[in-house]
Amino acid sequence: MAKKTASSMVEDIADLAAKLEQAAGQETRTYLAREIENQFLGVSRPVTDDCIIEALADYPSLTDRRLQALRDRFVSEGVSEDFRAGLLFAVRLVADLDYEY
Repeated sequence: MAKKTASSMVEDIADLAAKLEQAAGQETRTYLAREIENQFLGVSRPVTDDCIIEALADYPSLTDRRLQALRDRFVSEGVSEDFRAGLLFAVRLVADLDYEY
């Protein structure tokens, strides 16, 4: 077996780092999408609706007035199917590894 040069080994490490970065991104997207779908679109509607309303109420990053109006509407009318469909669209898009950001 021939000895590798330092520059060849650096190229190998760079290739490995790129593959690792890609795999980590894919795993993160898959995991994140699965967890969001389970928490906010899971099988138990009362629980998932409560999670959606709580998230809209409790997180400072969600203080946009439009989101607050949405929360108020969901408190009085329940979470809409359109909202669930939009959330599902976003979650599935994140999970689709063929979709490039």
